[in-house]
Amino acid sequence: MLQLILYIVIGIAVLSVIAYFVQEKFIFKPEKLKQDFVYKYDAPFEELFFM
Repeated sequence: MLQLILYIVIGIAVLSVIAYFVQEKFIFKPEKLKQDFVYKYDAPFEELFFM
């Protein structure tokens, strides 16, 4: 019985570590945009450049 609990705890720990390292790919779903991609907004805006 103790071995079963130990296997479950180790399994949860391993899955948690894997989820920690790959969570950004699941949340943000990265994709490359074209060089001339233009964002479209519903509200008017002014683009500012800070140098």
